[in-house]
Formats: sequence, C-alpha cells, structure tokens
Amino acid sequence: MSDYLMKKKSLIDALMYSGSVVSEDDKVGYILGGLGPEYDAFVIPITSMPDCYSLPDINALLLTHEARIDQHHSSESLTVNMATNTQGFNHFKSNNNTGYGRGNFQGKSHKLPFHSSKTVYKTPLTLIVADVWGPAPIASSKGYKYYLSLMDACTRYTWICLLKSKSEVRQAFLLFKAQVELQFDSKIKILQSDCGKEFLVLTADLQASGILFRQSCPYVHEQNGLIERKHRHLVETGLTLLAQASLPMMYWDEAFLAAVYLINRMPSSALGGQVPFQKLYHTDPDYSSLKVFGLERKVRKLNIRVFIDDDELWVVRLPQSIFTCNTLVELCILSDFVSDIPDSTKCFPSLKLLYISITNPDDDLLQKLFRSCPVLEDLSIHGDLVSNEDVLIFDIMGVHGFLLL
Repeated sequence: MSDYLMKKKSLIDALMYSGSVVSEDDKVGYILGGLGPEYDAFVIPITSMPDCYSLPDINALLLTHEARIDQHHSSESLTVNMATNTQGFNHFKSNNNTGYGRGNFQGKSHKLPFHSSKTVYKTPLTLIVADVWGPAPIASSKGYKYYLSLMDACTRYTWICLLKSKSEVRQAFLLFKAQVELQFDSKIKILQSDCGKEFLVLTADLQASGILFRQSCPYVHEQNGLIERKHRHLVETGLTLLAQASLPMMYWDEAFLAAVYLINRMPSSALGGQVPFQKLYHTDPDYSSLKVFGLERKVRKLNIRVFIDDDELWVVRLPQSIFTCNTLVELCILSDFVSDIPDSTKCFPSLKLLYISITNPDDDLLQKLFRSCPVLEDLSIHGDLVSNEDVLIFDIMGVHGFLLL
C-alpha cells in the first residue's frame, strides 16, 4: 500500500507540474479509483459521505485498513494450518513458550499494538509528563475534585497538585515550574500531555519559556502511558491507605498526598530497583519520620455521642484505629445503640477509664473489656436490656452530623 500511494502521489505531482489544475477531491478520487475490489468495504462508505476526507486522512486510513487486512489474512492462514496440520501447530508451539498463537492475541485485540519507548533521558527535567485526574466521585474534605500529576521521565519522581477545577491547571504548572527550576538549578525542556483543553492554555507560556510541547493524539492514551500507569498506582495506593485507616472517602486528598510521598521513596522496577528520591536528590531518603496513616496517636480522651430518632436497633461500630490507639486513656460512649467491641486481647492497650451508656449492652461485654484492656482502672456501664432482635450496622465514621467528638 505504501508503494501504491507513492506512485499515485508522483503521478499527481507530475500533473500539477505540467500546469493541470487538480483539486483535493480529484486527488482523493484518483487514489480511490485505483483500488481493487477487496477495498470496496473501504471505498463505498468514503465516497457516500457528503464531506470528503482530505488526502492525508485518506492515506492514513488506507494504511490502517491495509494493516487490518494483513492481520486478518495471517490469522486465517494460521487457523487453517492448525486445523489441518498438527505438525505445523507443534512447530509454532515449540517456538512460543506460552503455547498461544499470534492469531489468538490478534483476534481479541481491538487496535494495533503499541511498542514501549526506547528513549532514555539522562538528566532530570528533560521531559516532564503531565495529566489531570478527575473528577473524583466525592469532593474531598477541602473541596478538591481533581489533581494535576507531573512526573520526571528521568528519575520517575512524581508531584501532584490538588485542584478544585481544571481551570487551575495553568497556575499550578507555572508554580511547579518556578519551584523545580529553582530547587534543582535546571530548566524544563519538554512538557508532554494529552490534548486536553486545560493544557492548551499553556501554549503561550511554554513558547515564551522555550519549552517544547508534545501532545498525544486524540483518544490514544497509550502515547501518554507513562503518567496513565502512574495514576493507577497512585490511586490504588491511596485507597489502600484509606481502607487501612478506616477513613471515609472524603479524605482521599490526604491519602493521595501520602501515597505519592511513599511512592517516591519506594524502589521502582522501571529504574532497576532504584528509588526515585535517591536518583533525583542523590541521597538516601529518611524513613525514620514515617508514621502510620490514619488517626492521630496522641489522643488521650475521646467522647462519642451518637443518637438517632429511630425505632430500629443499631450497632455502634468503632473504627479499628481507636482500638489500637496506644495513647488513649479515657473513653466515653453515649448512645442508644448496641456497642460492638471485638473479643480481642489487643484492644485499648493504654485505656484506664471507660464509661459506656447504651441501650442494650452485650452479655459478654464485661468479659471482653477486662480481657482487652490490660491497664483498665475504672469501668462504668449503664444500659437497658431490650429484646434480642435483628440489628443494623452503624459506622460512626461514615455519618457526619450525628457524631460529636
């Protein structure tokens, strides 16, 4: 197909050099008219459209169509060979450790494969890859709905900037540019992003700074795959931190900031086991300052009051971080609900004073508390027994307005 297009282009150029007037529609018609009957499925839809494609568009579509035809023919020939010649199948299998034919993968693929980039960047800030994540399904506790992620292709070090709207991308990038260029005494040379409108507003600023601007093709996210994969890594790590700390989704902004901090200090397979922080700052990261993400461990007194005007019987389920807090000395729970305290010897390691006033205390509550609280000195329980009926689970960390701390 490439040779065919080159020949047609040469003939069209010859006509134009001879003084003939050749319109864009004439060029397209000249190329389509020379195609064989096997291209009817391609030619008929093109010629039936009211607005004709340009010549470069036709060339690109023909090359893509040709590649699909080649894949289809190779898949068919391989299938026939496998069905009629077991020797051919065994030969193919012996050259493929997985035992799957190429047609198996091509038959399930919906687009041509993308090859990994072989370009290696040797100095920081040579290429910065950027993308915007969002909108978040839940606005954060501070009103954020997006974040701008920026990654250095050399060190794989990542920065994120929390945003309330996409219109803040320009300001966030300019602040980031000023900071990193001053801190690392180097200039950003290339910025790569998708073709989103939030990045198009940076064109004038990038031109004024002499920064090259590379954008991926529309709907081809694989061309910006470096930062797309980092999104998944960051989001999964952040959600894991939220789940471990028993925190609601509204604190995703804090979790994502903690996640990117940890990722920058973890070994990366893309760097051959090196740490992004170490490669950027040329020094080992300090892990002594790391803390467990979640509830502040300096809490000494905690008062929980939960009341709902409802005939249903609920269960007060405390977050796991309260049970394991090693500084909590005094705990007071006032509610109309059953208290759910696990039967564990690791609960409330430093609790000395516990006051509970509930409607229906558990029959084994006293035994659980004495086994769980090794230093408990003062225990007071008040409650009214009710009929043992089905109860509903009530998570105090998920309801706001009824929880007073």
